[in-house]
Amino acid sequence: MRSAGRVGFLFLLVVASVASQVNSAVPSSATSRLVFQMPGLSANVAGSCIGLGCAPYVTDGVSTGVLIDTSVDNSSHPSMDPLGNVYVQAAYGPGDFRCANGASNSGTAIGRLRPDNTYETVLTIDPVCESGAPVGTKSRTRGFDPVAGVLYVEFESFAAGTGDFLTEFVRVSGLPTLFEVVASYVPSPPSIVWRVPPMPEAFPGPVDSFDVLAGDLADLPDLSLAQAVACGVPTGHAPVAGEEVSVLDTLPDPVSRTGRYYVVGARRDGEQRLGRQYVGGALSGRPVAGVAGCP
Repeated sequence: MRSAGRVGFLFLLVVASVASQVNSAVPSSATSRLVFQMPGLSANVAGSCIGLGCAPYVTDGVSTGVLIDTSVDNSSHPSMDPLGNVYVQAAYGPGDFRCANGASNSGTAIGRLRPDNTYETVLTIDPVCESGAPVGTKSRTRGFDPVAGVLYVEFESFAAGTGDFLTEFVRVSGLPTLFEVVASYVPSPPSIVWRVPPMPEAFPGPVDSFDVLAGDLADLPDLSLAQAVACGVPTGHAPVAGEEVSVLDTLPDPVSRTGRYYVVGARRDGEQRLGRQYVGGALSGRPVAGVAGCP
């Protein structure tokens, strides 16, 4: 008899717990309603909490190990990727959206402004109806990791029927990385190819042109003996962030047991820089002195 009584008591506790969870009616995850408008993207939740602004910090220990300060609204400092695309948030949702109770709410969208001022939608989240009432979502960009090509976004979903908030910190992966602004060698036809970054070689903005130089590996790090492969490229116009530039390599193959390096330099307002330097804990463009290559 005592065993049966214990079983009945435990059963009542389980039922009470389930009932409590059902009544909380936390909004559904924004990621479950997320629709990518570009191919190759994915998203995963780095952290979440129930409430509005309930977690001012979240640690992303998977991709970067950095601490994201979500207590600071960075809407005045939009996230920018290595190609100069600026990521922004916007309201989004069908204009005639209504739930059974007649109420409506809005969804959200993340888009990007390209360097040529055109706009592209990256992802959208529609509003939905849950328990007969609307669930809307707002978004906020929280920074961009240029090494991993990850955009950090904060989503706030609100359930009108219960007044509950769900705050989520999400990584959107598959966006441009720094590797897209590093020169590559294409063997056929032999060419040096790169994408134009928004601030090449740490210049404070777009540059006037690029130079491609080459030299013997044995001479590094001395660049004074470098020879020109191409100067003042691209021809006919100033380079634009995100543009792909290709330069044909007309030099003969290196002789046996030797190697050759290639370096892309940038010019702005008469100043030329080749690569970057790390001095005194600061990264900066490396000024050119005594390089023969391009005048």
